[in-house]
Order: sequence, then C-alpha cells, then structure tokens
Amino acid sequence: MQNSFVAGGPAVVRAPRRTPSRLSAGLLVNVGLSLSTLSSSGWAQAAASDDVAALPAVSVSASKDTTVAQADTVSAGVLGSRKQVDTPFSTRVVTSEEAQDLFATTANDLFKYDPAVTVSSENSVSENSMFNVRGIPIDTLNSIKVDGQTFPSWDTDLSLEPFEQVELLKGLSGFMYGFGSPGGIVNYVLKRPTDDPYRSFTLGYKSASVSSQAVDLGGRFGNDNRFGYRLNLANEYGNTAEENGHVSCQVASLAFDFRITPDLVLSADAFYQKRKTEGTLFGLMFAGGIPDASKISGALTQPQNYYMTEMASFGTGLDYRISDNWHASVKYRFAKENRTNSDSFLFVSDDAGNYSNTLYAAMTRYFYQNVDAMVQGQFNTGSIKHDVVFGAGYQTQTSEYSNSVG
Repeated sequence: MQNSFVAGGPAVVRAPRRTPSRLSAGLLVNVGLSLSTLSSSGWAQAAASDDVAALPAVSVSASKDTTVAQADTVSAGVLGSRKQVDTPFSTRVVTSEEAQDLFATTANDLFKYDPAVTVSSENSVSENSMFNVRGIPIDTLNSIKVDGQTFPSWDTDLSLEPFEQVELLKGLSGFMYGFGSPGGIVNYVLKRPTDDPYRSFTLGYKSASVSSQAVDLGGRFGNDNRFGYRLNLANEYGNTAEENGHVSCQVASLAFDFRITPDLVLSADAFYQKRKTEGTLFGLMFAGGIPDASKISGALTQPQNYYMTEMASFGTGLDYRISDNWHASVKYRFAKENRTNSDSFLFVSDDAGNYSNTLYAAMTRYFYQNVDAMVQGQFNTGSIKHDVVFGAGYQTQTSEYSNSVG
C-alpha cells in the first residue's frame, strides 16, 4: 500500500468532489427498500384509510463531476491525434491525475483494472512489470512508445512521473505503427510546459520500507510568455518485501518550447532514468512434484542477483499550424538503454525441494533513432467531410548483447 501527500499552489489543489448524484442515488435506494417492506395487505389497508397522507414528490438532480480530468484524445499512429470515439480501435487512456488517485507507480497499476489486461510480473522481484492484453504480451522492443515514437524498454519500467498520460491501444496495431506485437501499443505522453505556473511536491511510502519523493514544476517566461518549461525530478529508495530485496530509482526530465510565432512552435525534451533492483529471481521450474511451501526455510531470492537499467533520451520537434484545418509537424528522437543483470534460475528436481541454481550475467545495450513527419487536415466535398493524414517515418535500432552462464 502506498500513501502520498501532495502540496502545491492553486494549480494542483483539488476542490472536493461534488456528491449530489451519490446522495440522490442513496435516497432512491432507501425509498425502494421502504416500499418493498410493505405487504399487499398493508397497501390495501393504507388505501382504505383516510388518515394516510400522500407521499411527497421526490426530485432528483445531479451535476457533472469535473474534478478529475478525462483524456479526450489518443495518439493513433498514422491516424494522427484523434478523439477516442473517432478511432476504430479499443483504447484506454489514463491521465497523471488518475494515476495519482490509483497510487500508481508502473503501467501495471494503471491498467490492471481493465478487463482485457492480465498482469504477468511485478518489478520488485522480477525483471520488470509486464502485462498481457487479451492474453498476448506487449513487445517491449517495438510496442513501447514515447510521444508516438519507438522507445527501448527491454526488461525495465518507465517511471510515470515525467508523463502526462499513458495510452493503451488494445489489439492489432500494424496499420498505425508498422511491425509490432498483436497485443497492442503502450504510448507514454511526456508532460509539456503549462500556460499557468505549476508546482507539485509529492511524498510517498510503500511497504515494506520504500519511500519516494517527486517534484513537478512548469510555467512560461519571456516576452509574451514565448518560452515554456516543465521539470520533473523523482527518487525512490528502500527495501522491498522480498528478503535481500532493495530498490533504487532516480528520474529526471525537462521539456522546453519556444513559440516562434503564434502558429509555429519549436520543442525539445530530455529524459534520464536509472533503476536498480536487488534480491531478484529470474525463474523457477519444477521437474516433478511441488514441495510443501510450509517447509521452505530459506529465501528463494539471492543477494547477488540484481537488475540495473540506465535510460536516456533526447527529442525535438517543430509544429506548424498552417490554417484552422491544417497542421504539419516533424520530430526526431534519440533513445538508448544500458542494462546489466545477474540472474538466478532455480530448477527444483523433486518434491523434497532439492534444486540446482543456474546463474546468468549479461549486459545489453539498445540505441534507437526515430524521425517522423506528418501533415493532417480536413476538407469538404459538398456535404461529405474528409480527414486526411500524410506522413513518413524512419527508424533505426541497434543492439549489443553479451552474456555468461555459470
């Protein structure tokens, strides 16, 4: 369980949620229960009595709850940015405010309540948090995106603090993104500069003894507020519930934009994350019967086992609003991931609990580059409205891998 405390200026203070609709619903239920306790004979007696007064009219009213922002658009690859209802695909979008309400730290926490999602591993003891969509795993080399561009996320997790929302596109995605797993696409949308000053400070705690701190700052400056910034810093540190378990994670991101003209905007961003988890277990296999768990006296995790990842990325883009109906953009992103690990694979040979332990050590590196250009527009031919998208993309991926087995 994680508890968080958020303090900041007016931009992050939330008003209490309105509850007229909840009170009204409770009133209706109570009335229904009261009526259901009267028998048919009781109704006959009430109808025959002149002393029974007529029940007063019940008026029910409600107002829309607007205290939590709901994501209206989703990045849809070659379809561009669309409202979710305008895409022919099943999508789920979770904003940063919803993530705070869920006390979420990974994408597992964001989507675990979606009926199409099944959590398959957690990052406190395994390689990373992973989930399946409709029984098919997400491809962590081709199906993880940052602002719609492919991002290396092999056996690691992206921290949620630098991202405004996380989008899950469920099912086949080849039409929109090219080659990828049929499980779907997970797209992380970076936080961008805010028009009004934004200040947020967060303290968190998770059992067994993992504490976290986060800072989120945003705003604009310069003549006519032409320059904008968004800074995010986060730290997580402590012992996990597993014996020999320990986690350490540091995250930093900075987004910047320059409004060259009201219609032309230059943007740039940088992202860095380093995470290490100790006392991990890669896998466990049984050859025959399963030992009695109540007789296990030692920890399965080993103190020499760990996963460590270091990720860095730089992106830049240019957006031009040609007219009210036409928009053009070009963007570039470089990203890399360095990963070292010391794994332990336990093979249990009998129901007495005898086992062999195979140790793995490896270092992996990934380098990605993405270039995308797109033009989106609308026009009408008579009474028929057309949405048009033109675009081209280029991506390179380089990997280096070395390992040893003992």
